[in-house]
Amino acid sequence: MDLCDSICVLSWQYFCLNRTHRSQKTLLNTELLAYHRVSVVQVDFFGLLFRKQLSHREIRFLVRNFLELELPFIAGLFLFQRAQSMKFQPIPCRFLVLFLTSVSVAAFCSTNHVRAEVNNADRQNADLATFGLVIHWESNIGGAPLANGPQSLVVWPHTTAKREYVTVRNGSRVIERIRGEEVDQKALEAAIFRGEKLLKSPRLGLEGAKMKAEKLVATYKILGRKVEVEPYSQRLVYAVSLTTNGIIQVIDSETGAVIWRTETGNSTLPMFGPGVSDEYIAVTNGNMFYVYELATGNIVTSRKLDYTPTACPSVLLDKVIVPSIGGRLVAYDIKKEVTPPGIIRIGTENRLGTTLSANQRFLSWPTGNRLVQARMEKTPALWTYASLNEPIVGLPIATQNGFLASTFYGTVFHCSTTRDDTVLWKSRLAVQISQSPIANKELAFFVSDEGLLFALSLTDGADAWGHQPKNVRNLVSVGKEHIYVKDSRNSLSAIELSTGLVSGRSDLVLPDVLPNTINDRLFFVTNQGQVTCLREANATFPTFSTEFSGVVATAPTKQTKPEEGQSPTLEEESNIFEGAGAMNEAAAADPFATDPP
Repeated sequence: MDLCDSICVLSWQYFCLNRTHRSQKTLLNTELLAYHRVSVVQVDFFGLLFRKQLSHREIRFLVRNFLELELPFIAGLFLFQRAQSMKFQPIPCRFLVLFLTSVSVAAFCSTNHVRAEVNNADRQNADLATFGLVIHWESNIGGAPLANGPQSLVVWPHTTAKREYVTVRNGSRVIERIRGEEVDQKALEAAIFRGEKLLKSPRLGLEGAKMKAEKLVATYKILGRKVEVEPYSQRLVYAVSLTTNGIIQVIDSETGAVIWRTETGNSTLPMFGPGVSDEYIAVTNGNMFYVYELATGNIVTSRKLDYTPTACPSVLLDKVIVPSIGGRLVAYDIKKEVTPPGIIRIGTENRLGTTLSANQRFLSWPTGNRLVQARMEKTPALWTYASLNEPIVGLPIATQNGFLASTFYGTVFHCSTTRDDTVLWKSRLAVQISQSPIANKELAFFVSDEGLLFALSLTDGADAWGHQPKNVRNLVSVGKEHIYVKDSRNSLSAIELSTGLVSGRSDLVLPDVLPNTINDRLFFVTNQGQVTCLREANATFPTFSTEFSGVVATAPTKQTKPEEGQSPTLEEESNIFEGAGAMNEAAAADPFATDPP
């Protein structure tokens, strides 16, 4: 029963018990309660108030509903009783108290600053304006929570695909927008005339769109009108999600348009994912994994897993790389199902997943007190590691030239992807850190378990602010001039990058935060699958935290025996093998392995 019904039933009790004759009390009370399908025994007004904390917005809505809908009915019923009794009696004080209290509460709620949720559009727009933020888009990813928390919504910048168009504008009026993905009719006709068989229709591209726009400009010039040409080219950014009901959805991260949606496997089985590359999306479901085309959503393959998965998979080249039991990292070939999977086994069981480098050639993940890196060749091969004397409990993030991570006891470090001098720098913060950091091209940000926010130079790890803002719960995103965080009140706060001072706090009650390490967009998601993307008002185009590039195929390095006095590489002292071959030898070489793989 809601607050409105509780107030109404109490009001009816006042009327029925005090304003009617005893002979009429039972009948009238029964009629009223039957009308609203409630029982006086079920009324627990004060229990409702103290059972959960109602927001001012909820109270305002319920009280307004009572005043607008229920109060006229009660007043009419009161007059009807008066007509029946044919007597004029003063209104009871208790009814006057209830009426005046209701009016006072409604006036207070309607005139004071109240808290609102992100999905309340009217309230949030005004509140976001104080931050210089606007709602970029809103969408729903399947009506259910994310399968594995923030890891199940991946922001993926495509390395080659771009959104390209040319806008022809006359003042503020858009005459035509020519898109680069439009079919180049002249090239298509020429190919047909030559008898060529085309697998794909030729597209205009940005240059073809410009040429078409120039012709339009020449036409308007003859008519005496001045028009302008505005080219636009930006890489495509996808937001790929997996929810607990098994829905995979791909959204254009800059428009919010749903590109495709599908249901995978059995939603009652454990699911991990999605793993995303420029071509594929991979998820695991029970003892199976499924691969889909990123562009179309067509299923590419589905296969049975050799080992039980323990974390979200990754996709690199034509391999699905699945963290599995026993500290294994298993690489399944997407195109060649008969090829035995490649296996890396090192350290403890990986329940966090893996992080892909900016150039998409390396994978990194924590195991115990080491941050391990694997290089992608024909199959993942262990490359190097950084060893700390403290446990690493959070995933690293990719930077322009390596990976950034922290230990549980507050040692933060920046690793390169080179074997020599792997650790570029490390800094001791002397606080407990469980969350992954976020960064832009200049600064790295860490939040401690006590709510302190640290800003360090990405070049040498030096303290950038000299002080630490307090009461920070989660990192959200880094903008052009601010870093946005979720504070201890579950509200949004903006902190200046230059000074570290809090420039504003919002009254928006935030849902789950999706820390964005890719660009400057802010993502939030509710348990009902409602996704909200915010951006800074002056950030029409996204600003990326690092430059992403595609994989460059390289020949596998030749294994050589180390010279005398030279320390062996990680590949020579760890368990590296492909397929089922050399299992016993590899297990014997792995100091962490207790059972054969």
